[in-house]
Amino acid sequence: EPPKAETSGSGTSGTSGTSTTSGSGNAGTGAGGTPAPKSADTVASLTPAPSPAPVLQDRRPAPESAAPAEAPAPAPAAPTERKSVRLDDMTVTGNFSIDPASGRISGRARLVWDNGNEFDGTLVNGIKQGNGDYRWKNGPRYRGDWARDKPNGRGTIWFADGSRYTGQVVDGVPNGSGATVFPNGDRYEGRYKDGKPNGQGEMHFRNGDHYVGGWRDGKTDGQGRMTWANGSYWEGEFRNDQRTENGKMVFAEKREQNGAAVSSGGSGP
Repeated sequence: EPPKAETSGSGTSGTSGTSTTSGSGNAGTGAGGTPAPKSADTVASLTPAPSPAPVLQDRRPAPESAAPAEAPAPAPAAPTERKSVRLDDMTVTGNFSIDPASGRISGRARLVWDNGNEFDGTLVNGIKQGNGDYRWKNGPRYRGDWARDKPNGRGTIWFADGSRYTGQVVDGVPNGSGATVFPNGDRYEGRYKDGKPNGQGEMHFRNGDHYVGGWRDGKTDGQGRMTWANGSYWEGEFRNDQRTENGKMVFAEKREQNGAAVSSGGSGP
């Protein structure tokens, strides 16, 4: 099953706090944005069973050699002409070589499984290594760096719902610096850990609202500032996606009040 991005219900800011990772809407009257993809829904854990690089069943016999038995085995032959081979449940096409002893493929190849999934990239002794592009038949896709047969390095993940993550990936999970663009136009940019915003990050809402500050497990947490499109903002401490009493509200007309229990009409907080 390919990765999916989840969608939660809308949150409300004002007297109850600012929710910047809940369902779509306007900040202050239900600030909106789809949360970052869960780590369980990312590419690494959902690579389909047949995805490991193929091993040929009809192996060519190892060439005879005058070298003594203890001599090391020869390195895989360099890729030569473009070829196509049919394996159990896939077709492999490209410029690749076949190790005569193990039957494993090295080189640039395109693997097409009977179920519709595809991989186009570099294989080293049957392992995805270097740059590659993996596509699921129902829409999701990963393109970027591979190491140890998994997405590792920098890459882009496209989800079936239209969300797109670009940034650092560890074993198929967003970890480090990255950015997610959501189908409704909202955008998060900052630090990730185990597939969720953790650390410092910014959420830009399509209606002009903006949050910058701390995150924990995909929710606003720590010191931050929520600015509404009308110019009003709240700055202070957040806990579990809610404003605490440790902060201040500044309205667009420059009036200030302490604490989180402050509200105003219109499109603001």
